[in-house]
Amino acid sequence: MSGLLLIIISSVIYPFIDVVKKKATKVYRIKIIFWGITVFSVPFYFFITLWQGIPEIQPSFWWIIAVNTPLLVLTNIMLIKDEKIAPLSTTLPLLSLTPVFLIFTSYFFLGELPNAYGIIGIFLVVLGALLLKGEDLRKGLRYRIKDIFSHRSSVYILIIAFIWSFSANFAKMGIQASSVWFFLSVTVFLEAIIMSVWMGVKHRHHFKNVIQGHLWYLVLGAILSVAADVMFLSGLETTFVSYAIAIKRALLIVGSIVLGTYYFKEKNIKYRIGGALVMAIGMAFILVFGRLAA
Repeated sequence: MSGLLLIIISSVIYPFIDVVKKKATKVYRIKIIFWGITVFSVPFYFFITLWQGIPEIQPSFWWIIAVNTPLLVLTNIMLIKDEKIAPLSTTLPLLSLTPVFLIFTSYFFLGELPNAYGIIGIFLVVLGALLLKGEDLRKGLRYRIKDIFSHRSSVYILIIAFIWSFSANFAKMGIQASSVWFFLSVTVFLEAIIMSVWMGVKHRHHFKNVIQGHLWYLVLGAILSVAADVMFLSGLETTFVSYAIAIKRALLIVGSIVLGTYYFKEKNIKYRIGGALVMAIGMAFILVFGRLAA
């Protein structure tokens, strides 16, 4: 199966994970959801590693893990804190800037440089994300951009987008230095330990809510997360990182719009069609023309 196809399939799964998370917010705090899905993913990776075996590990693997894992935990905590300041739906489009940052960071770390069509596609995906809140566009694009940056949490999201432009490269370097299964297993295991310590120190009183809530939300989220992450990183092996993240962002956002309409009866969907269409055109540039450079 081609790398791009795996990227697309995994990117279709990610919106379903967001649906599970949103439904879980009815019984759990957002920090419990982040922590729970990570922790419940560990057993699945453990059994997969037993089945697949430990691959040949290059020395660079361990410094990649040492640098990348704390960055992932940091961005998880920042996302949790950002939710307290402003609704994620307001500032989340800024995460689509990650592929733009990746144009530069991927060239530095991996020597990957998209062709002109691929870069156009990436910028169209970003533009489409900024246009998604179409009801604000009636007041002009300038108002929409000003609205996004008027929230203090925008700084958090921009930092997260920038950090992810490094961690995405580290992920590809990590699987090249070991294997997809082993890299994910070690990363998620360490994430679970660090986040459990953080929860135990800062939010110990929330642990009792895990048993009292609906555990199946967390387990289902973990299963979907494992499936999507394994396929995404498997596809990343043969795909430019900037292309992979741009496709992931586009399908995640468009998929969330579709599922939000179906499951949560979200309104004003007609205003988001324009932004989704621009993102689709950006994806077409990447898939049809951009991959010629991969």
